[in-house]
Amino acid sequence: MSYIVGALGALHDVAGFDASQADLIVGTSAGALVGALLRSGTPASDLYALAHSDDDPARDAFAPVFSGPIDLARRGVGSVYTMARAFGVAPRVGAPDFLRRAFPSGFFTLRDVLEDLSALLDRPWPDRSLYLCACDLETRRRVVFGTPSAPSVPLSAAVQAACAIPGFYESVTIDGHDYVDGGVLSSSNLDLAAGYDLVIGVIPMSYDRTSARPSLHPYRLAVEVFRLYPTRSLRAEMMAVRDSGSRVVVIRPTIFEAQRHGFNLMSVRDRLKVSDKARKTVTQSLATGRLAAVLGEFGYGLGRTGSRSA
Repeated sequence: MSYIVGALGALHDVAGFDASQADLIVGTSAGALVGALLRSGTPASDLYALAHSDDDPARDAFAPVFSGPIDLARRGVGSVYTMARAFGVAPRVGAPDFLRRAFPSGFFTLRDVLEDLSALLDRPWPDRSLYLCACDLETRRRVVFGTPSAPSVPLSAAVQAACAIPGFYESVTIDGHDYVDGGVLSSSNLDLAAGYDLVIGVIPMSYDRTSARPSLHPYRLAVEVFRLYPTRSLRAEMMAVRDSGSRVVVIRPTIFEAQRHGFNLMSVRDRLKVSDKARKTVTQSLATGRLAAVLGEFGYGLGRTGSRSA
């Protein structure tokens, strides 16, 4: 979330692109929360300010749901099973209700975060297109809340489902189906924006392979391997969107930023540094290069109104 709000803050302040006004917003995991806040009327610049304020919702993102070592052990068993289902190494069928009660999944909850943001999120689904992506554990297929094929749920429930990192946060049950973070299937879901004139993807889980010369440094190689799958899947999704006739630009960390992010992506210790660095790097990219050229074609940064965007 820190990277996303930093990048969107630069797009807003430097290029004049307010993501809250995009024709379509697609989000999963932290992007789902950002997307919901944007569609609830919060400009991207305000999200950046929120991340640097005493009201930063990240402070409540790790509210534990376990009480004592026995409950922790029970949840450990349930969490391992949920993770196995999410990543396709266990039967998709859910456990019987009595086992689910005995071995619940998840160590933390986002309920406190959503409660803090209730004034913004406890509302009907936005009129303008908002797609929040989750994974149905039973089918291991993507469910896109905000589309006719998905269950009709309150905005806050869709956000919680799309952010429910399997085994880490509580899974969310809707109409008898368990949902977890859609990032287990795709960290970008860029394909949902196919057909729009301009598609801007802010993808913190990937990295820019052209940002530095190849290196055999062990730590850097480990970071590249860690981000290999989301980087490859993003490339395939970009090709599909371009084939639809859309102009596509993606904003993702440089390899040096990815190294700073490390492997614990739930750490809040350096979140402000991550956000500030993202803002600085994207600002530099907006001065030169392909990002500046493509956005310039649509009038952003030049005081003109852009075309349909996602």
